[in-house]
Amino acid sequence: MNKIKNTLLTITSILLICNIVSAKKIKVNSIEALKKEVDKGSKGDTILLQNNTYKDAALININSDGVIIMAETPGGVIFTGNTSFKILGSNNVISGFQFLNGDIGNDKEKIVEINGNNNIITQCNFFNYTSHNYIHFEEGAHHNQISFCNLEDKPAIHNAGPAIQVTTSPTIVNHTWIHHCTFLNFNGDGGDFGNEPIRIGLGKEQNNISGAIVEYCYFENLGLADNETISVKSTSNVIRYNTFNNNPLGQLTFRTGNKNSAYGNYFINSGGIRIKEGENHSVYNNYFQGKGSEKFATLKLMNFKMNQKSNIGLPLKNICIYNNTFYEPGAIELGGEGANPPDNVYFINNIFYKKSDSLFTDYNVKVNFQNNIFFGGTSLGYKSTSIEFKNVDPLFLENKNHTYSLSNNSPAIDNGMELIPNLLDNPEVDDDASLLFDINKSKRNRKKDIGCEEFIATSKNNNPLKKSDVGPSYLSK
Repeated sequence: MNKIKNTLLTITSILLICNIVSAKKIKVNSIEALKKEVDKGSKGDTILLQNNTYKDAALININSDGVIIMAETPGGVIFTGNTSFKILGSNNVISGFQFLNGDIGNDKEKIVEINGNNNIITQCNFFNYTSHNYIHFEEGAHHNQISFCNLEDKPAIHNAGPAIQVTTSPTIVNHTWIHHCTFLNFNGDGGDFGNEPIRIGLGKEQNNISGAIVEYCYFENLGLADNETISVKSTSNVIRYNTFNNNPLGQLTFRTGNKNSAYGNYFINSGGIRIKEGENHSVYNNYFQGKGSEKFATLKLMNFKMNQKSNIGLPLKNICIYNNTFYEPGAIELGGEGANPPDNVYFINNIFYKKSDSLFTDYNVKVNFQNNIFFGGTSLGYKSTSIEFKNVDPLFLENKNHTYSLSNNSPAIDNGMELIPNLLDNPEVDDDASLLFDINKSKRNRKKDIGCEEFIATSKNNNPLKKSDVGPSYLSK
């Protein structure tokens, strides 16, 4: 998606959420005037802040409903110093602002705090701003979204808090939507540093149904902030159609919670997926190429150990890993060491291509393999049967972007088996539990191909996102 399409989609979203065709436009040239107009704003009003750099604007409260607050031109307004927004109303839009090199402190402060519902943060740039969170969706807030934003270079303050925090509720499904954003170059010491780009829930919220969707986002060089690029700690979330590129020290992690899905994602020279706890997780239609740091597996299933401090969490159970493609991946850890190995794990219709080193480690007898392709000359790491793995060349072709797709005579074509057990069709979120589409959202044939991609001669194959595809339209990546 190019920048023009980004802008058109943003404008369409604003018009739809405010249900307006024409709106009263109010131009202001100071923070004081902005606050005054926001306080008395009516549904449908558009408040345009004059292009300028505004320092120490302090807290801007938005209590109104249905108000659009925009920069005079996208990217033309720069906030710095101690500046933040608190959105208490609903159906509002914040658009076109840049938050650059500011500081609002580390004591639970947020640049944008969202308490209302159906609000949009779009076309904003958050860069090197010292704050606990860049954006915080508060408990009970629902159907809010952040789109076409850039979140970059969050300062390395230990346990500062994630750039985006979604706090979930035991009674209200938040349905937060994070899409078409870029996450770049976060800093820290790595490991459990606590500066994650996205965290959905907290450990104590593992049973809260969240219903969040993260899609069409680009992630690069984030692992020094925390080894969890996306940390999922709640139930019924979907992570799909994102690209993790050159992110070797970070992983997509299902930390706690249940019924979470990851599908249609590209992991290029990145840390892959780690599934720590919970039941009924699904990983399908993903493409993994290369590996991240040697200490991170491309796919890691963990042996459960109760956290004695919190006494929360469940062992892994009912994990479906279907129709993924692994090209020269790192290790795939099956969680067999320890007292509580993952149970009822299914690998079906996957392609593994690896030329050196064993593929699987920590073998687990409770993992079931069916109808996978393995090729490359190395060992699986355990003794398999022909029902579990076919040792045939998948006959990949290299694309212009140096990813790999099926050629027209690949043995993977039309040889996928029926998926038993079926993927969980989660009623709380939009998903593709029937695998009607592949990683590129091309429609799969009735007899599906093995791997993440359906071979269609006329389709564009393997299209991971580039930085320039998403984020604010005014930024040149």
